[in-house]
Amino acid sequence: NCTADFWKFLQKHSVVINAHTIPAETIHGPERIIGSMSRCILEYDRSSSEAHAHHNMSEAQALCYTRDILMSMWKSRGRDDAHTTLDALCRNPHLVIVLPANSDPTLHVHVTYTTGDDLTDAILEPPSAPATEISGWVTTRSKSFKNWKNRFCVVADGVLSYYEHAQPRPHGLRGQLVLVGAAINLLREKHLYVVQIFTKDQERERQLSFRDENVFLEWKDAIQRAIEACSTKSPPQSPGRKRKNAGRILTESGGRIIKGGVEGGFKAIKGASGLIVRGIRKNQAGRRPSISSLWTQEPPPKLEPPTVQVSVESSRMYKIITADPIGNEAEDTWLTVRARTSQHFRLSGGELGRILSDEEVVDIEFLKGPKSVTEFGT
Repeated sequence: NCTADFWKFLQKHSVVINAHTIPAETIHGPERIIGSMSRCILEYDRSSSEAHAHHNMSEAQALCYTRDILMSMWKSRGRDDAHTTLDALCRNPHLVIVLPANSDPTLHVHVTYTTGDDLTDAILEPPSAPATEISGWVTTRSKSFKNWKNRFCVVADGVLSYYEHAQPRPHGLRGQLVLVGAAINLLREKHLYVVQIFTKDQERERQLSFRDENVFLEWKDAIQRAIEACSTKSPPQSPGRKRKNAGRILTESGGRIIKGGVEGGFKAIKGASGLIVRGIRKNQAGRRPSISSLWTQEPPPKLEPPTVQVSVESSRMYKIITADPIGNEAEDTWLTVRARTSQHFRLSGGELGRILSDEEVVDIEFLKGPKSVTEFGT
């Protein structure tokens, strides 16, 4: 069963999504992976200044994109393209043999804003870790809750993230707040210094409280810098074109909504792209109108530029050993190989939303003799 195999693949692999780790073999692991990744995609799309309000990516689109990207990783892992590439390089089976070694079961996913005009920009440079403005344990709450909770907060890459645990790396993500276009307000509540953060649309709010004034000022300055950095990267969002009401269009044009579309009247037709209005003029003889007599009030939807870029990466270790081993690993192992497989995707929303992907790239590193993963560096 294809779906069952895909689910098992997600269950047995740890997945790191923008520094948030979902460990392997955890309860509801696949659901957490899909939910966290699709939510991250939606956050970046909705905060992108290039996306008009009526062209935002829908939740269904984000889920479909997440599914397609994860299935691409699953199929790549199943094909073992890296092993195929090594076999092509080592063509003499009478001299050497390629064997799988200990592999890193972690899959890395990096979601960010789209940069550049085409996918070649993403191919040349692997995704780098987001620059961290500030991080640490902070008592925080949302506007809908009165109780303060202690969370490990991280301000990085224009996003405030808060976690349940800090070690070995931040995990147990409890929520995120996109800082693009955000505003802050400073409060004093008895013995607490409070930073109040509002999202651009004013729909979400997060409060951070501090007992020490110096720590409070440090966090306030770091959050302000992150907000200003986001503002300098993206121009202000242009307002989306407001869709006119179909009934008003008909009234202003002097027409009437008539079920049968009789002579001189109009007929409202619901198409794949929503409610459009077509005028049907019936001739005196009552014949069926020609194609040229059908017209639409709205122009056809256009392709929106990608707003979100997703980069995925996984690695495997191999040993190239002699075809005539003597039982000594140091002598038998000629080379240790780390093969990193990466691929990049660009996503757009709206009625004609689409996913674009580049070719899968296999990056191979060789070290002489038996080596461990840590000896390869990052």
